[in-house]
Amino acid sequence: MRPYRDMVASQKPEFIKHCPFHGIFQRDVSGDEGETLRKLLLEITGAYPELKDRDFLILCKNKERQEYFRHSLEGIGFFENALEYMVMEAHLSKSLNANIVIITGTGGESGALMEGRFIRLEYVAVTRAKHVLIFP
Repeated sequence: MRPYRDMVASQKPEFIKHCPFHGIFQRDVSGDEGETLRKLLLEITGAYPELKDRDFLILCKNKERQEYFRHSLEGIGFFENALEYMVMEAHLSKSLNANIVIITGTGGESGALMEGRFIRLEYVAVTRAKHVLIFP
């Protein structure tokens, strides 16, 4: 992953101890998005084994994408049913935060009409990420 912008200066020291890396990263997607996401999570959890399922939030733009990514991540080693609260539609993440937020399927049409309002996936992700934001 290439660092996009370093956020360390804006982090309070007492919060930094809960996440081993910080910043905004862009991840190139090559081929199947589900497999790319799976490899990314395996890479992160392999490098930082202290991270748990509660440290991640993976945001999607619709229910079909949510189900696709949940299926892609099955058997990755998180607790049973963890994917139900890790991978969700952006509009369902209201009031949730996570150390690491991964947004899926950005570029082009990344917004969705939800509850009569147009909500951008990128905006929701930025407001949910405590320490790390990863986008394709």
